[in-house]
Amino acid sequence: MSTAGETAATADARGPAEAGLAARLHRPVAAVELAGLPRHWRRTMIRAVCHRPADLEEGPLLAERVRGAWGRSLMALAADGGPADAAFTALLHPRGLQVDGRDAVKPYVVRAEARADVVVVQLSLFGFAGRWAREAAAALEQALAGGIDLRQGGRHVVPLPPLAMEAARSEAVAVPDRADLAVLDFGTPVHLHRGRRMAGSADGLAAALARRVAALARWQDLDVTGLDVAVAQAGRLTYRQDALYPVAWTRYSVRQPGRRIEMRGLAGRLVIEGNLAPLLPLLALGETCHAGLHCALGLGQYRLITV
Repeated sequence: MSTAGETAATADARGPAEAGLAARLHRPVAAVELAGLPRHWRRTMIRAVCHRPADLEEGPLLAERVRGAWGRSLMALAADGGPADAAFTALLHPRGLQVDGRDAVKPYVVRAEARADVVVVQLSLFGFAGRWAREAAAALEQALAGGIDLRQGGRHVVPLPPLAMEAARSEAVAVPDRADLAVLDFGTPVHLHRGRRMAGSADGLAAALARRVAALARWQDLDVTGLDVAVAQAGRLTYRQDALYPVAWTRYSVRQPGRRIEMRGLAGRLVIEGNLAPLLPLLALGETCHAGLHCALGLGQYRLITV
């Protein structure tokens, strides 16, 4: 665990790379109010455009299969050591990186969208994780060229060699000035939990977003304050959830081939009404980093629409 009293022996057992990451994440450089955090929200975005196969099984879980192939590719590159090994440690935490007694959040999200004749994949790295953009991009290109499972379960792996790849940086996130109504249009299912069970509604969305944003702020070298005010205000708002519906699917473990993992989530649209001002920075940041659990698998992606 990463605590102020961590012993040198514990750090050495975990490895110098993990220990260095944990120390940096444990000691942010500065604190910032939630309202100011979007002005410091750095992202490095790697975008690949690929030809769309005729037999692609499209849908909201395509990002999960891209993420699996990318992770395997980055692991293979890491076997040669050097920068790729550091990237693998920082991005995928193979030995269980912890901060403040909890598993550190993985500092990226993957999006994949099938369009008329192309598939667009975007890998976003948050904060100082962008230093490993070169290695992450090389792994993504290799993963796509090597083949993505176009149907779940490894039944139909097809190469998607990129037609074009580009990288861009964003130093801030725009936040709407004001709004009395917000629509969260989920492009992938959102998985919220209550205790050990998946929540059957989106009432806990603000608290889940606050936890995720706080964890990712550490990758910006920042500690964020004022999240409790936003979460408290969220409890006073009106939620229209009639356009949300439950979905279930099966994924397969990379580390334990053949093992089936049952997944559940909520899909559709969530409408929020009321005084949204304290919540808007959180909702705007969540649009970039997704909401709920399993965001590293592409879940919880949404588009924010405000009125």
